[in-house]
Amino acid sequence: MKRIIELALLLTIILSACQNKEKSKMKNNPFLVEWNTPFGVPPFNLIEVDDYLPAFNEGIKDHNLEIDAIVNNIDPASFENTVVALDQSRELLMRVESVFGNLNSANTNPEMQQIAKEVSPLMSTHDDDIRLNNDLFLRIKAVYDQKEKLELSAEEAMLITKTYDRFVRGGANLPAEQKERFREINKQLGLLSLQFRENLLAETNNFKLVIEDENDLAGLPESVVSAASE
Repeated sequence: MKRIIELALLLTIILSACQNKEKSKMKNNPFLVEWNTPFGVPPFNLIEVDDYLPAFNEGIKDHNLEIDAIVNNIDPASFENTVVALDQSRELLMRVESVFGNLNSANTNPEMQQIAKEVSPLMSTHDDDIRLNNDLFLRIKAVYDQKEKLELSAEEAMLITKTYDRFVRGGANLPAEQKERFREINKQLGLLSLQFRENLLAETNNFKLVIEDENDLAGLPESVVSAASE
């Protein structure tokens, strides 16, 4: 019995240490603090590879809370409390997505590519959870159906129209069984698109132009000709 208690105590200590370490990492995650930089540009010098996945998870959690607040609003659906609220949500997630997406496209490496493989199904599931949220769609549709009576500006009318169309094209009107199939297709498309980009990058990196006739280098700077001849 004493041995079991000692093991349980040791396990508790280890779990507590891991949780504290994780909390410390989240506290220092540059995506989770305000960026005091010129024009709010990302502090690339502070961002490390290990920051991305926790930030994505935190962004998804925050966005889910924002969606829940819209869906559970006891007031009738309006342009402000539904369409505008939805449009202004996802701030943290978009911050992480924009930085990671651009860097992964322009300056990737094996670690970034591995994160992309983990993030792709996460984001596919999350986006489907939003677009296929029937309660959220009903609130959007309620506003869309009365848009002609709301005296909206041209920009506001476009926002509600694009929002409604995005949900319809995202499967909101599909029967329940087709929604599940739609989820599967989206997840497969996300992974296949990611694989295609990786294959394209690999082929680009492996490309070699063989010059057999030195005359084909005519007109190029001497430094380029010398480098090509080596």
